[in-house]
Amino acid sequence: MTRVGIFLGLGSPGIAELLADQMSLMVMDLEHGLNDEENTLSMLRAMSQVPYRWARISRPDQAGKMFDLGANGVLIPQIRSYEEAVRAVEQCKYPPYGKRGLGPGRASLYGYNIGHLVETEPQNEVWLQIETLGAVEQFHQIVSIEGINGFFIGPGDLSMELGIPGQFGHPKLGETIASIIEECKRFQKPWGIFCPSIEHAEGWIQRGASLVLVGSDALWLLNGINSLNGWKRKYSPK
Repeated sequence: MTRVGIFLGLGSPGIAELLADQMSLMVMDLEHGLNDEENTLSMLRAMSQVPYRWARISRPDQAGKMFDLGANGVLIPQIRSYEEAVRAVEQCKYPPYGKRGLGPGRASLYGYNIGHLVETEPQNEVWLQIETLGAVEQFHQIVSIEGINGFFIGPGDLSMELGIPGQFGHPKLGETIASIIEECKRFQKPWGIFCPSIEHAEGWIQRGASLVLVGSDALWLLNGINSLNGWKRKYSPK
């Protein structure tokens, strides 16, 4: 089964609340979007009914705070080596498996049920983004690290690193992505990928993606308004 979700980059709790009734997986984007640690709480409150409330963080050390606030999954970008991957996972796990600190937060009713954090920690998902040449070159090691739920492929950054920015149909990019997928299959690890459209998502699902993030709140808003403008021009030509 493939999970389908979107990125939330506009930092709007209102938009998050509006979409929460329609989506089962939404990812707050703290790496590139308008979200930050200050509005994360409002975003998560708006997403409270969403089964998978994730955050793409800008630094691995933000992971514990996201889980404390009520997120139940993180995407960790810009992994460049096996060692970085190990350290990133450690930030998401309590000892003895990691170095996450235990403390009061929203997910434990601000300390009232702090044991809940420990009990539910294994349910939190940790996905590493594979989008750098360093991660690709060491992926045969990274893929075997315990505590990683899946690997998310970033075609945009990979195209930049390969020297073919934005050339998503380039054979070099296709071969690189295929090598990541094959290694995931060999280790029976889930993998996902960003898709700009439903048509792209269909293709990756056919190839076995366990997760597709299809666009973002901003992209879907723009797609909608472009459709409206196309219809409007039919009746109000210049």
